Amino acid sequence: ALLLLFRNTIVLEADEELDPDFGFYESTTVFLICLHYVLRRIAEAIALSRMSMKVVKKQLLNRWVVADIIGVGMTMWAVTNDLNSNNNRSFLSALILGLLWLRILAYLKVVNEQMATFVLALFQILSDIRYFLVCMAVVNFMFADMFHVVYRTNSDIKCSGDDLDPSNADFCSKYSINSYLRTYTILIGDFNLEHYKDSTTVMFLWFLLTLFGVVIMLNVLIAVVSESYIRSQQSSAVIFRT
Repeated sequence: ALLLLFRNTIVLEADEELDPDFGFYESTTVFLICLHYVLRRIAEAIALSRMSMKVVKKQLLNRWVVADIIGVGMTMWAVTNDLNSNNNRSFLSALILGLLWLRILAYLKVVNEQMATFVLALFQILSDIRYFLVCMAVVNFMFADMFHVVYRTNSDIKCSGDDLDPSNADFCSKYSINSYLRTYTILIGDFNLEHYKDSTTVMFLWFLLTLFGVVIMLNVLIAVVSESYIRSQQSSAVIFRT
């Protein structure tokens, strides 16, 4: 309910044709729901503190509880401030919605063992691929800079004009971010071979990138994900059988 109400509140506040009072009622409802959640958490913490402070600390440090508190806290802040007064704040609204959606995952993980396995696997995989992501980022930046230099210095490659294909325009751009994004699209398989036949050097770099970045790194990722899923199955089994 909180997720739907907050989403409607953001949309209604951005719609200048609607009555402002209508959006105010939505915002007030969202704030009261969040306030009820905060008061409930405080009451739970007080009750648990009578048993043991270690239990309270363990509860508050739980990643699901932390994400829940951050999401609800940001929601309360959002509905008490005019997020639509600045277009750059739209990202914050999207972030809050993402945190609220995480609450649904937290509820789903206790439905049954199979659902718990899938939910736990998502976070286990994200944790286990952190070093893989670092290596992937290095590979992406490395090849992006190589492509950028070749495109900018090779006289056989067309780097000016209004009829440049997308890959040429990105790799010839003076902004490095365009090269990084274009290289990333190659890594995820979004490319057209015809765009990389401008020179032998470009073809060779494209071959190396697809071989190393797509074939080798993809198989490493599959191995890491498979191992993470197995550990998630073991964790969910412990949760539902103890």
